[in-house]
Amino acid sequence: MELSHKRLGNILKILLNDSSNKYFSASFLAQNFGVSTRTIRNDIQELNKELDKYNVQIKNKRMAGFYIEGVSKQTRKRLLDITQSKLPASNFLERIQEIEQYLLVNDVVNITELTEQFFISDNTFFSYLVTIKKEFSKFDLKISKNQDNYFVEGSELAKRNFIITRLINKKANTYIVDFTEQEKTIFYNVDLELLKQIVHGFLRHYNYKITDINAKNIILHVALSISRVKLGHHLDSSNILKIDQTVLNSLLVLSRKIEEKFQIKFNQNEANDLIYHFAINYPECVTNSKFDISKSIEEAVTTFLTNIKVKFAIDLLNDQELHVNLIQHLTNLVKIKKMNGDRKNPLLNVILSTFPYAYEMTVYAAPVLENMLKLHLNDDEVSFITLHIGAAVERQGELSAKKNVALVCSTGASMAALIKAKLQTQFSSFINITGTYTYDEYLEGSAANNDFLIATVPLNNSPIPVIKHTNLVVGQYSTEY
Repeated sequence: MELSHKRLGNILKILLNDSSNKYFSASFLAQNFGVSTRTIRNDIQELNKELDKYNVQIKNKRMAGFYIEGVSKQTRKRLLDITQSKLPASNFLERIQEIEQYLLVNDVVNITELTEQFFISDNTFFSYLVTIKKEFSKFDLKISKNQDNYFVEGSELAKRNFIITRLINKKANTYIVDFTEQEKTIFYNVDLELLKQIVHGFLRHYNYKITDINAKNIILHVALSISRVKLGHHLDSSNILKIDQTVLNSLLVLSRKIEEKFQIKFNQNEANDLIYHFAINYPECVTNSKFDISKSIEEAVTTFLTNIKVKFAIDLLNDQELHVNLIQHLTNLVKIKKMNGDRKNPLLNVILSTFPYAYEMTVYAAPVLENMLKLHLNDDEVSFITLHIGAAVERQGELSAKKNVALVCSTGASMAALIKAKLQTQFSSFINITGTYTYDEYLEGSAANNDFLIATVPLNNSPIPVIKHTNLVVGQYSTEY
């Protein structure tokens, strides 16, 4: 059996899994691998041609997805061995990223070693090198050459920034559910499942309420630290933040547990980096007095909403939920900006196209927030605020219901509030939304005792009927049982 590229092997490995998740839809696989559903169906056809040699076929069950059944243990083992063999990259971008990662993992790389590793010629590597050099230069990194050997020059902090920004795909629907094959490859020397258990246990033990996306961000930053330290690369500088002493103490406990479980030792810069990335994802813990501008934020929110009322004749000033959400959001944003941090909104383009009116109102009034709070609001931050405004607009027509429904949302309180408001506006005669939950809370059973669930992430084998929210435009769903 010969597989032409890596994605085929990864799809086959998912379908051969021994878990209770028997069916995998084309949309789930497409999101997981960052391709179209049409590409997935073509991949399935190609796999079936090869699987004929083993009298095995991938089948497709309507309203459920692709599956394999009736495979003997011996055949399953042989097929899994094939999926774990070295396979060529699936496309140009994937191959570029593989080479970039290889250059970062190894101190020095010989061109012969590299071309054999990736099944390419010298000339192909030289053509790739033009793109790779451009990508590295954006992060203050440089590829240098000594005879036939290549190596990356730059600070350890810059190298880590490149890995987390360039090589990690943060597509929302698949980012939080599980570790992608790409992540497993990048952090090949880290037990990601063990790390996930440690971090989620830590968050639950200390009752730190953060979104699934923020939790995944923390896990990957810690995984990156563990991986680089294991390879002998330590940070030689770091950001120092003043955070709540109780939180600091808990992070020291977390750090020691990670060191023990992964048999490594963090220097002080690594410890500071853990604190910094936790604070970026949980800014409530930052206590520095320079962030205490609550009065200014309240005034800015009032002025912001007043401008919207004057321009668009929509009065949101008496929406207390909106006030609370905006004040909390802006308080955290000010802290993040003071830490030189930044946030990406994975749903930016969808928000701009789906909620143009709320976005127009936000853009018009946003300069007030910028001037009063001394902030620069990029498109990502404007879109976050748009979610709060959109939710408030939707709330002006809500309530009442018949069926109890829980909303499982991975992207945080603002998106959950917007989806909740839209659902209550359009289906108020039929549903009562009992609460919104993160994916991790769903796994703990917090969303039980409902008639059905509405989810923005795949919930395989749920004991409760699930309506998959496949698009931010309410009305586009797929039902899973």
